[in-house]
Amino acid sequence: MSSPSPLLWQIGGGRYSMKVGVSGRKIMNKLIAGVLNVARLRFPRKRESLFLGGLRSPLSRGKHKRDFFSKSVQCFLLMVFAVLTLFPAGLRAQENDAFRSTDYPLPRFVSLASDKVFLRAGPGAQFPVKWEYHRKSLPVEIVLEFDVWRKIKDMDGSEGWVHQSMLSGTRTVLITGQEPVGVRRKPSEKARLVAYMEPEVIAALHECQPDWCRVESSGYKGWVSRASLWGVYKDEVVE
Repeated sequence: MSSPSPLLWQIGGGRYSMKVGVSGRKIMNKLIAGVLNVARLRFPRKRESLFLGGLRSPLSRGKHKRDFFSKSVQCFLLMVFAVLTLFPAGLRAQENDAFRSTDYPLPRFVSLASDKVFLRAGPGAQFPVKWEYHRKSLPVEIVLEFDVWRKIKDMDGSEGWVHQSMLSGTRTVLITGQEPVGVRRKPSEKARLVAYMEPEVIAALHECQPDWCRVESSGYKGWVSRASLWGVYKDEVVE
């Protein structure tokens, strides 16, 4: 398995980690250096005594330290805010590049190539299985790539990693909703009905016009409203 690009520099860890490209590293270095310089500030070695009514006031000295600490924290938070607001688009783009191993668009729809597919917690056989699919041709959406692994999302929103050999480029769709959907001879509400498809039926996707898609299932072919399908994007052109 290949490792992420060496040009990426990870900041933080866990769910809040970010990846910054070489182009943004210099800026990040300057920001972090500024934070470290603030952290290294010290009070003068020769401290001036603080008096209140002729008496030394440790409370005043403590308040002075707290004010200094508060300003340091504010400075740090301001720098973090600048990073997150000024460079979010670049960070997201570089993070997506880190999880891309083909020139195909992301995200994109594909289908399961087998009746038994393991959905894993990470991109590798060493990661635990989260889910097991037993439905060949089920449409899924690829959202990330890493080497020979693909992170997919199904209609219910479940996400995980599968091996690329378990996926097919054949396009399929799922019938959505709670009621059967009419299949028509032509892409029009006035066209003659050919059949009805039950919810969660898998159909092969052949063609899509702005509001209608031509599908096929169990020998029945016809046009179904795009709004009743999962597995095709709203404005996607399928020919």
